[in-house]
Amino acid sequence: MTWGGVFTEAERGAYYGPFTEATGIKVAEVSPVSLAKIKAGVTNKTYDVDTSSLSSSEYFQAVGEGLLEPIDYTVVKKAGDVPPDVYEEYGVKANSISYQLVYNSDKFTQQGPQSWADFYDVAKFPGDRALWDSPIGNIEFALLADGMTPDQLYPLDDEKLDRAFKKLDEIKPHIKIWWQQGAQSQQLFQDGEVDLMMMWNGRATDLIRQGQPLTQVWNQAGLAVNRWIVPKGTPNAGKAMEFINAALDPQKQANFAETLGYGPSVPSAFDLLSPEEAALQPGSPLHGDVEFEIDGQWWGENLGDVLPRWQNWLSQG
Repeated sequence: MTWGGVFTEAERGAYYGPFTEATGIKVAEVSPVSLAKIKAGVTNKTYDVDTSSLSSSEYFQAVGEGLLEPIDYTVVKKAGDVPPDVYEEYGVKANSISYQLVYNSDKFTQQGPQSWADFYDVAKFPGDRALWDSPIGNIEFALLADGMTPDQLYPLDDEKLDRAFKKLDEIKPHIKIWWQQGAQSQQLFQDGEVDLMMMWNGRATDLIRQGQPLTQVWNQAGLAVNRWIVPKGTPNAGKAMEFINAALDPQKQANFAETLGYGPSVPSAFDLLSPEEAALQPGSPLHGDVEFEIDGQWWGENLGDVLPRWQNWLSQG
């Protein structure tokens, strides 16, 4: 199960094709990624999915609901040069995605917005804006815009959530579109509908490679980590473990990153990229400490409580 579009194309070239060539095991694609479909398959024992990469919040939700097969580390080999936290009981870190501020550099020809406080400053940085229709990331960015630092964000208790929604009230009238799919966010820039937005970095990188005049802001970007998983009980679990093991190859991860711009989980893969390509990757050492990691475990455990409030807030006015 894959995310579709350019994401699937990148996985096909870096992982699926080479894996089939090396093992003879064919890889069939199903998209988009749906935790609900994985849950239904596990519950009904009708397995249309043998492996997928889940977002961080979905991963921890799946762990909490007992939907995942433990990773078989007799098949998935741990490498000494890979940080131990890449290997988890029910998942293996696959890649990282940056939720970042992106702006049209033709619109802002001088100094563009460099922080979420700048994004919220509609007087200093006028222009049409868009945000992702999700509380994940937007809550954190609102708090950063309100003066908090990344180390103060978690856990997101009731007081912080209230503060975030109060700050979001300020920017809400200036949001032209709340986008829902990565391809939609790209289309907004391509059609010239917006000048700045929160965007997944791979989507922005794809547009930049096509010649779009965009600038990615790595400062205060939220790092989200995807994990390879295997649904509990799938009869093809052994083959899925073989696939995950193959996907940890540094060259394959570098090929994926070079195609899409989502950062490798294996550090040595960065060494296989040019400095220019490495600079486009989330989690790259070249970004120093300007990114922060979104707490996927907190969201996995609490999204069910926050999402109704988000939807209600968005529907009002």
